[in-house]
Amino acid sequence: MRVTPKREPSGSALIVTVVTTGILGIMLAAFVKLAEFQNHITARSHAWNAALPLAEAGVEEALTHLYHVDRGDLATNGWIRFGASWTRTRTNKNLRIAMVISNAAQPVVYSRGGSRIVGRDHAFVERTVRVRTRREALFSKAIVAKEDITLNGNNILVDSFDSLDPAYSSGGLYDSAKRKNNGDIATNSSVRNALDTDNANICGRVSTGPGGSVEIGPKGKGGKVLYRNTFITDLEITEQNVAAIVASGRSRWKIENENNNTLKTKGYNLEHNFGHGKKHLSSLLATMNLLAFAMHGLLDHCDAHYRLIRRTLVTRQTFFDDIRALTRYHRFASWIAMMDFMMKGLEIGPYESQG
Repeated sequence: MRVTPKREPSGSALIVTVVTTGILGIMLAAFVKLAEFQNHITARSHAWNAALPLAEAGVEEALTHLYHVDRGDLATNGWIRFGASWTRTRTNKNLRIAMVISNAAQPVVYSRGGSRIVGRDHAFVERTVRVRTRREALFSKAIVAKEDITLNGNNILVDSFDSLDPAYSSGGLYDSAKRKNNGDIATNSSVRNALDTDNANICGRVSTGPGGSVEIGPKGKGGKVLYRNTFITDLEITEQNVAAIVASGRSRWKIENENNNTLKTKGYNLEHNFGHGKKHLSSLLATMNLLAFAMHGLLDHCDAHYRLIRRTLVTRQTFFDDIRALTRYHRFASWIAMMDFMMKGLEIGPYESQG
């Protein structure tokens, strides 16, 4: 009797093997491509961060060149004239800096710094910085002192004129009818009333050292001081904008009192240093605190019931304590339900007329 061996089908196993190998190959190729992309992004980020200091270094070199040459020929020390501009470049395998100075009267400096992306020979990331400059007068202030300045007496006037501008001079000479608001006064003193203007008229800016203050002298009977304050600004102060600038300076107190002081003393406990955790916990806790403060501000603008309850409870601390106690012992279906419960207990809003 002949026995015929039974053959098992093997084609399906081969197909499964091929498909599995193909899937694994695609996954491996995708992983390699992802790793390559991440490496490129990291290298480009490093080059991006390195390009800005190079551009700043170019600005420093250009400003140094302007300082030493002053009003002389800028086409020296390696700088080349190109039309109405002067250029200079510095390059090596990994970096390049291109500097341009235009307009010799009021120079504008352009500096482009480039850093090579690691692993790519000819790929550079570049960033450009532009700096506008101006030539200062020989005397930058009308009056400068190391210690206190006190302007006593009457009919004291500090102003300035521009001999090159007919709008601020007559035939190049001083004209009291064409005075200019550059009669600045400055002192390094940092004490109170470091600069006392008394009855003087100052057509310009006044400056003190850190912490110093400026006092405006008597402007009426009894020598009453109208206002005392000091802050720093680089804006040009004129009769048209002085009131707005002073209001902006005084608004610093509003920011300090209604923002920083509230976060510190009104229940947000931001005076705590949140010095916990090993990585990002302290930043997370502080950020959540700021988000809560922002959300409460939003509710104060948009939720009439919230405003009513806050006004009734007077202080934020009382409001927070009530919320904490209520949510500890009772689960409310929604924020609206909790606000309704509080209004009912306080007998305000829709429940004001109920006993």
